[in-house]
Amino acid sequence: MIGALGDTHRFGVDWHAQQQYAGPVVTFELSRYWSLHLEPAFGLSEVSDPLVMRIGVAYMVHRE
Repeated sequence: MIGALGDTHRFGVDWHAQQQYAGPVVTFELSRYWSLHLEPAFGLSEVSDPLVMRIGVAYMVHRE
């Protein structure tokens, strides 16, 4: 889930002013050190975009 939980004045979800998203995270292990993350997220609130695609690349540092 991606979204806001309030502002500097109050805690909570404001469905009319804050973007809220939910969706799965799919991770592909490219090698021992590299991975690719795909996160399609669907808008839940009135001001959210219908679909957001987040993409990430990660590099893990291993100490041996």
